[in-house]
Amino acid sequence: VTRGDLQREVSAQGRIVAANHPRLFSPAQGIVSLTVKAGESVTKGQVLARIESPELQSQLAQEQSRLQSLESDLSRTRISGRQKNVTNDQTTELRRVNLAAARRELERAERLRKDGLLNDVDYERSRDAVRRAEVELKQAEQGGQLEKESLDFEADDRAKQVERQRLVIDELERRVRGLAITAPFDGLVATVEVQDRDAVMQNAPLLTVVDLSKFEIEVRIPDSYAGEVAPGVPAVIEDGGRTFPGELTAVHAEQPPEQIQ
Repeated sequence: VTRGDLQREVSAQGRIVAANHPRLFSPAQGIVSLTVKAGESVTKGQVLARIESPELQSQLAQEQSRLQSLESDLSRTRISGRQKNVTNDQTTELRRVNLAAARRELERAERLRKDGLLNDVDYERSRDAVRRAEVELKQAEQGGQLEKESLDFEADDRAKQVERQRLVIDELERRVRGLAITAPFDGLVATVEVQDRDAVMQNAPLLTVVDLSKFEIEVRIPDSYAGEVAPGVPAVIEDGGRTFPGELTAVHAEQPPEQIQ
């Protein structure tokens, strides 16, 4: 090891352990079904165990049913909106036709009035009919536009509800897929901590997989060298007459045993 200008060689015996040996846990409460045994070689992505979770499956089915209901409501809202828009367009067009007819009647009344064949009362009645038709047309146009905006808003709101529900289902489907416990890498099943068909709680330990392609060596270093070692210090590993380059990756202080009085 190296510390400032001081260089020392520290020799220690150690034991080889797998560098990567994660413990896999149950993602949900349920019944575990094992597909491997301790000591069995596995490949990355291989299913090691499955959790049967009726509660999660039931929740997914309920949310899928809710999505179907929301999609049906959205479809009905859109169809109803189109029907109302068609009705409003027809009403507006009818008011436009009525206005055109009232204007033609007013033009006819003006000609008759000029010829002295129509009195003022009938002429004013024709003018009132035109003003009434104009107001009705304006109301139909404005009312149709407002109702269209309201219908579009309602359809957009229901579409957002559908999208949110799809996200809920996506998350539940991800959790259901996670009920299949797979190997994170090629390796070996080191330990199996449950029996096949056991009932397990969420986050219960199931098994441990070790990566046989990467190893670490655990060594004990005397306390007198504790201040001179640190992660990153180079090391030389000797095994069976062969040497391998290495590097100190971590240092952990060992707790002293409790004294019994």
